[in-house]
Amino acid sequence: MFIVLLIVLAWLFASQVSALSQTEAHSYNTITWGPCPETLPAPGLKCAKLLVPLDWDHPDGEKIELGMAKLPAQDPENRIGSLFINPGGPGYPATKEVSDIGLGTNGYTGDEIKRRFDIIGLDPRGVGLSTRVRCDLDLWNRRMSLFPTNEASFRQMVQFYQELSANCRNLTGPLMDHLDTIQVVKDLEAVRVALGNEKINWLGMSYGTMIGTQYAYLYPKNIRSMILDSNLQHYQDEASMLLSEATTYEATLMRFFNWCETANRTTCVLSGQNIAEIWNELLVTAAKMPIPAPRCGTMCRANVNAEEIRFGAQVLLFNASAWSTLGSAIHNATKGDATALSTYLATGDAFGDSMLFAFLATICNDFPTERKSFAHLQAKQVEAAVFAPLTRGASAAYMVQSACIGWRHRNNNPPQMTQIKGAPKVLVVNGIYDPSTSYAWAMGVSGQFVNLTVPAPGTVLNS
Repeated sequence: MFIVLLIVLAWLFASQVSALSQTEAHSYNTITWGPCPETLPAPGLKCAKLLVPLDWDHPDGEKIELGMAKLPAQDPENRIGSLFINPGGPGYPATKEVSDIGLGTNGYTGDEIKRRFDIIGLDPRGVGLSTRVRCDLDLWNRRMSLFPTNEASFRQMVQFYQELSANCRNLTGPLMDHLDTIQVVKDLEAVRVALGNEKINWLGMSYGTMIGTQYAYLYPKNIRSMILDSNLQHYQDEASMLLSEATTYEATLMRFFNWCETANRTTCVLSGQNIAEIWNELLVTAAKMPIPAPRCGTMCRANVNAEEIRFGAQVLLFNASAWSTLGSAIHNATKGDATALSTYLATGDAFGDSMLFAFLATICNDFPTERKSFAHLQAKQVEAAVFAPLTRGASAAYMVQSACIGWRHRNNNPPQMTQIKGAPKVLVVNGIYDPSTSYAWAMGVSGQFVNLTVPAPGTVLNS
């Protein structure tokens, strides 16, 4: 049975590559750059759109728009090529990331990169300037627990996400069936061809690493260079995925506690206190009665419960420069103001809302939940609470494995082991204390690149 499955998977991937080679011969429009919308205010930024097939298996069918932004190379005579950047999500608009680079508010691209490369942000389908996922605001903003405690609350959760996915499908249309990463990768290749067929330079972070690895599998010879930072491993068991993320979040939170306890009070307002104890007491308080979030307005939920605090703190751990903010957020929440830990709401801003809507619409296609009973989910809760008692497993992986039970999706891009051959100059990077993407995932991703040379086990670069 296992051998037959391998043969079937090999045939499926061969079929994808064959279909792809046929679409590559399809006539693409050239890209004409023009002004950007006011939401992308960086000086000199240029924007464009490209029509591509809704379904790459039927390239002559319905079309959708891909939106992109470009910071032109500052030294065009010594230009090397185009550097595509994807900041992850799925759902974060790459166009906004490039605009922030142009404004100087995002500093991970140095002056030499800006001088020698056109920096391009391509919004994946469903997001930002591209044809967007649309959902009803009131339905999306409805509070729903992802930690059901019995069969009745489990059915309520599943029914909610069934209703939500049906609503988004009704408002979005057939795009909802074509949001998997294979489709996104084929979009990227279409843009590369339309820009003049240069080999691609790719910087992918978080979910952007998955776009990168799947692009490298399908188009290894079209890559000039690739950096994969904070890696999302596609091929893994549900339990492994959940525990890997839950434990890396837990370890990073504990590292934050230790940092804050020994910092000065200017850096962390909770300095000198037992922050783990404060954290646990805060969760007990919020479980009894949600804590007000008075400064939210329409941007985030008016109060915050314990489950939302556990989910919300993960985001504030992404960047060590925000750890002071997390310390203040916890302190303020103990004083009755949990605004900084509140859940963001859809507001009616189509560009911004697409960041929220596209997450489940994409991730449920790439990571469909196979274990769908309350007993399965309860077992995950128990296991996560053992290995991650501070957060009890609240994480992006848990969100996917609970919400996607009810979310209607096509299994177009199921997790499967792939070996990537012939891709040059791939750099795989991951932090040990990354609250979302486990270092173990980076090891798994690096293992997909057959010819990749990696440092000896245990090599650590500190910054």
